[in-house]
Amino acid sequence: MDTRRGERGVHADPAPPNGAACLVLIGGRSGCGKTTVVEQLVTDLPAVYARVPSFTSRARRPGEGDGEYRFVTRAAMLAMSAAGDLFSLDEAYGDYYAMSRRAIEEITDGGRFAVKEMHAKNHPAVLAQLPGTISVLLWLPDERWSDDRVGGEPARRLRLAEDQAYYAALAPDRFDIVHRIEAEETPSMIAQALHVGIQQLAGARCRPAVAKARRP
Repeated sequence: MDTRRGERGVHADPAPPNGAACLVLIGGRSGCGKTTVVEQLVTDLPAVYARVPSFTSRARRPGEGDGEYRFVTRAAMLAMSAAGDLFSLDEAYGDYYAMSRRAIEEITDGGRFAVKEMHAKNHPAVLAQLPGTISVLLWLPDERWSDDRVGGEPARRLRLAEDQAYYAALAPDRFDIVHRIEAEETPSMIAQALHVGIQQLAGARCRPAVAKARRP
């Protein structure tokens, strides 16, 4: 789906159709702003979207709190995965990342979309377990790609080069929604377009909020 066809704003259709809700994964190359777009959706429409908390084994970055990630050891993540507490256990750039299974269920059972940024290479594994998941790609053209951190340590430069090569070879038709980021677009404008696309797909792709959430 090309989000350019949508014309409504981010505050249109404030509730999922028929109570349908599902997981929404947002992927895109490093530096494209996917984390900011997720934050924009959650901030602008808190009754519709909720961010899925994740665990990671990577080191905490300077000034980074616990809003997006819960920082634990690799051993702890492997133990949680073995116990079935994690929805998936993915590896990116040598570090583990995983979503909380319970958190996803609590969000979608309550009728909201569980939204999470995730490397595009990990989307298929999630879709295999949750077929109704909506997969989104934020597409940033090569000529507009830049990352202030590209001049950092050699290991990071290598990761960014690998990331650029991966997305250059990626087939966009693997995704439900592809949004090409234009030079003049703000995070709010991107969130508006994604919201329209998600709402258009939700009725057919997402399951209704579970009945057990409404039982006395």
